[in-house]
Amino acid sequence: MPRTGLTAEEIKGRAVDVTAFLIRDVGFEKRLSDVARRLVIAILITVPAALTAGPDGSFERIDDLMRRGQCASALSQITGLDPELKDPAMVRRLLDLSLNCSVKLPEAGDRFGFVDRKEGEAASAHLPQGVVSFAWPVHATLERHEASIASDAVFTGLAADYYSLVCASKESWPDLNRSMACAKADRLYTRLLREEAKPQSCVRYLSFLKSASPEYSRREEPQLRQCLKEWPADADLLLYDALYQYRLRHPKEAISQAMRSAEKNKDRKRAAQALSFAASVAFETEDYARSAELYRKAVTYDATNPRYLEGQITALLFADNTARAAKELQEAMKRHREIPPVAIDLIRRAYADLDRHDAFVSAVTPLAEDAKLDLLKRVLLYRSISLAQIELGKRVEARLALEKGIHLTEKLNDDRRESLLVELRRIMRTIESK
Repeated sequence: MPRTGLTAEEIKGRAVDVTAFLIRDVGFEKRLSDVARRLVIAILITVPAALTAGPDGSFERIDDLMRRGQCASALSQITGLDPELKDPAMVRRLLDLSLNCSVKLPEAGDRFGFVDRKEGEAASAHLPQGVVSFAWPVHATLERHEASIASDAVFTGLAADYYSLVCASKESWPDLNRSMACAKADRLYTRLLREEAKPQSCVRYLSFLKSASPEYSRREEPQLRQCLKEWPADADLLLYDALYQYRLRHPKEAISQAMRSAEKNKDRKRAAQALSFAASVAFETEDYARSAELYRKAVTYDATNPRYLEGQITALLFADNTARAAKELQEAMKRHREIPPVAIDLIRRAYADLDRHDAFVSAVTPLAEDAKLDLLKRVLLYRSISLAQIELGKRVEARLALEKGIHLTEKLNDDRRESLLVELRRIMRTIESK
């Protein structure tokens, strides 16, 4: 299963969001197999971060570093305290670190990359600077700690995840072929499901079955039905089934199960992700009104994700309901102040893709002029209005919007003030040169 350097929770959200975007952007038929391949439902995996008392609180320190994305520092702690990897608790943490905190997939062998994220810095799937490369014999080490793995459910799950990774890989791995890795993953996941009897364990097992060879993948459907029989109201299993139905080209069932997942999920962000997935499938089936409504609900649950508002407005534009798109956009921006500024540019592009520059200007001008709106958003709105007016060939109107944006930027008390002034003045020069 792919590892990106994101935390477990970030991976869950990112994968569903990206999938929903891909469905709407590239099409249900055109890229079904590609989108499905990206849906390795390892996205739904949650590895419990149980705290165990170690010597001088060392385990707590390592766990805390991992939660904060300080992966290189966590690696340093582990290798400094147990360089020979004799302590099962340290090995478990190193395995967790390698699978869930690494910024790169090992290409051929057990070599991982770690980096410390700055406080507040978003996780990135791109390889950053300053990566600490670290190799360790995972399979050989796990073989030495087989008894500890068997007695620790968290360790069992992590070992299963590792063997699932090798099973799905096309590369050659040291001392471990794919057939052996698949068999080990199957055995460990089965044990985890039997001993833990939790829906999360079932999702992990299903993810493995899906990505493995036909010998295993043919068991995915009966295993999914068994899991749903035992846990019919589990939000993660319902979402897995929604994604499964999507792979089978059953959009109605996919939408229905995603909506059920949202209803059952107490986590509002996760519920919003399920609604977004349902909305993207509705969009692909050209049910734009339903798609817009589902996206609107997603915005209500989690306004911090700019893709939801962009999806809602795009669906309304495709439904040729420009007036409602303007109304919904204005109401959302005023009601949900937590909507991030980046949403403005995403929405401008949605209008631009349909050559609706004039409609965009009409929709957002009242927002830009609203003194109650966040100052940074007003600046970005004027910037976007100016860009739309340039596309329309209206240089005078573009210049006027830009002057208002520059005036507001000079009042801005934000880290982006100087860079925005540079950008707005560059756009002004572009207008004047034409």
